[in-house]
Amino acid sequence: MGILPVDKHLDWLVRCVERSFRLYPRSHRQHFGQEMRQVFRMAAQEIYPQGLLAMLVFCGRELHGVLAEAVGEYWQLLSLREGKLMHALEENDGTARKEQGSPRREPLILGTLLAGSAIFIIWGLDAILREIIFSPDRPELAAIMTVSILLLSWLIFLLPPVVVGYAWTRYFPRWTYPYVGAALLYALLMDGITSPGFPFSGGSYIRWGWRAWIPLLVAVGVGLLITRSLRPLMRLFTNAWDDWTLLSYAMFGWAPLFLLAGFDEIDSAFTLTFMPLVIIVMVTTTMLYLVSRSISRRAWVLFAGAFLSLAIMLVVNEIYWNGILAVFDDPRIALVLVVFLGVMFSPALIGVIRHIRQWGVHRYA
Repeated sequence: MGILPVDKHLDWLVRCVERSFRLYPRSHRQHFGQEMRQVFRMAAQEIYPQGLLAMLVFCGRELHGVLAEAVGEYWQLLSLREGKLMHALEENDGTARKEQGSPRREPLILGTLLAGSAIFIIWGLDAILREIIFSPDRPELAAIMTVSILLLSWLIFLLPPVVVGYAWTRYFPRWTYPYVGAALLYALLMDGITSPGFPFSGGSYIRWGWRAWIPLLVAVGVGLLITRSLRPLMRLFTNAWDDWTLLSYAMFGWAPLFLLAGFDEIDSAFTLTFMPLVIIVMVTTTMLYLVSRSISRRAWVLFAGAFLSLAIMLVVNEIYWNGILAVFDDPRIALVLVVFLGVMFSPALIGVIRHIRQWGVHRYA
């Protein structure tokens, strides 16, 4: 079935919409391509006698629908792949290990690794660009870098809530937990910060207060609107009960902020030398955590990454201000490491409680 418009404009509109069907994933086109063309041509044949304006409105709506649906199909396809692969990665394959004699390596989507590392990469770029701007040796880059920093700063503040909203619709995949921790920390910190010059403040200094929570609340609201369920919130906690390292991983999302504070007021030569190293450690830690299959391995990866990141920052800070000999005499480095790692790994108590419960069940069964 088809229509053959006499008007070349109408013919161009019909062909344009039909070619837009190529935007759908190949699998979708193979299953529904012929049906979509038939339905479209039947609808176009009904609209055609009404003239060019009616066809223009009709084709515009069709193009808008195609674009929206194509994005949704790709999103659903990627999410389905990610869900299957992450489930395969996390499933208990003890039988396979016994039969093969070695752990089975499951594939992991590269996008998941990059998405989990993005928060650390963006923080690192922002901090490094700030050092370049304020470096007296590179004044010619100031204007370009200033714009880049403004964009990155807004991205740093808004990205965690946006990911939280996405995570809500996907029942909080493992890679999203640092964003949850970062979103909560940023809101708590901004809650007590005062800023000048807002239109609603009349130019005076005001405290952010509840306004700091707006991005996170909007993200959660969008997630609720899409899912119409509180099950994702329950999954956030049940996942942490099953794997306590997720809570530690969420607190690892605080590390970039501590990194920025640790290198504050330190000479650019020191910062540009050691800050990229710490960022590399954080990104490597994230990727190794996401590909690790056992809770114990994830815990060791997090511990090593957090310890190295914090130790490098503290040692460089101490050397810069007090000299290299002070590193061995100042107990504050060890104290900060113990306190930070103690807080970060306090969720291990969940694992202890679960182990005791399971031991009691097996003992008295």
